[in-house]
Amino acid sequence: MLLPDARVASAELFVTNSRGDSPTAVIAVTQTIDAGLRTLSGGQYSIEVQGYLAIENGAAPDLLIEATHTVQDIYAVVRLKATESPVVIRLNQDGVLYCTVTIPADTLFSDPVDGFLLPR
Repeated sequence: MLLPDARVASAELFVTNSRGDSPTAVIAVTQTIDAGLRTLSGGQYSIEVQGYLAIENGAAPDLLIEATHTVQDIYAVVRLKATESPVVIRLNQDGVLYCTVTIPADTLFSDPVDGFLLPR
């Protein structure tokens, strides 16, 4: 069975042979480190924005991706810490909010946003 670029949370399976169908078995795989089994093609995208930290729309050029992919996680890193307020980054897909990543004040990186429930 071909199942490209998917994250599997559970499966219900049976086999068929000359004796007929086996009983159906169910397995949940969300207890894994990745919260499921991933069948994706792999890779990583990196978006860099130069300059001073500021409130800006369209801070980075559009990223054109040739095919749909599942996402494991999304995180952000800054070179210098913001001291008074968190850094909030909104990522859009086709003009619609895809996810929000927040770097707390006095921190260089965000917690990862889990891609399990994000759209493909």
